[in-house]
Amino acid sequence: MSAEACLIRLTKLATTPCAAFCASRHEDGQYRLDYVIPAPGWKSPVTAGHVVPEGSAVAEANAIGFTAIGYERWLPDSPMLRVECMGLAPYPGGLAPRVVGLFVVDDETRLEVPQVVEVQGDALAPRGEGPKIIAHVIPDLNVPWGGAGFASNLRRKHPAVWEQFKADAPGRNQTLELGHVFTAHIAEQISVVHMVAQHGIGKSQAQRLRYAALADCLVKVRELAKESGASVHMPRVGTGHGGANWDIVRELIQEELVDRGVATTVYMLPR
Repeated sequence: MSAEACLIRLTKLATTPCAAFCASRHEDGQYRLDYVIPAPGWKSPVTAGHVVPEGSAVAEANAIGFTAIGYERWLPDSPMLRVECMGLAPYPGGLAPRVVGLFVVDDETRLEVPQVVEVQGDALAPRGEGPKIIAHVIPDLNVPWGGAGFASNLRRKHPAVWEQFKADAPGRNQTLELGHVFTAHIAEQISVVHMVAQHGIGKSQAQRLRYAALADCLVKVRELAKESGASVHMPRVGTGHGGANWDIVRELIQEELVDRGVATTVYMLPR
């Protein structure tokens, strides 16, 4: 059974106000709902043909396998909706991916504690409006970032960032101070922070990520984000050759960034 069919089946079994939907992008660039299937006994505030509001999470699930989450109001008098969606293959003959998902009526009286947002997507293309900081982990040794990890992808896509790092860091093969950060700019409102929180490079039986160093780096990232009013965007740091436990890393991000008022999104590339 396809993911779309499972979503529809789940909605048919739901006992809370929710609806499955599919949206596609039209020639004018807007997304419109192709269908809406509400839970039994609930009347959806929107129906097929409705134009998805600009800035919706739907537009962020713009590649196959990408996911997005948002809290949105699709009509002036409608309730808040929690929107969760995913990009799927386009219709036959089409080019733009379809977006399928679920929206659930959000209880506005419920206290929503901010959390780390985890989505499928590319951290090198951070989502949302306003200033953004891309944060990632690098080793404590000044060597070219190689392999297939995030740092090497960053170096290849934005060579000027690597050149800036070489200019700011000690000489090649020199040791970097754990807990230190280096910064650079990718665009007018997008900066990148290299967090020195990994000891050594390459595969290892021992964990290379240092939690204390990561915490120190996150404090510095928080200060930079507060100064510029930026949101923070990052891959699942420390879980590749760093060998760290993601549950622990996520708690550090929650404590040092999200709990202190810095919106943070973590991206995982679709398999």
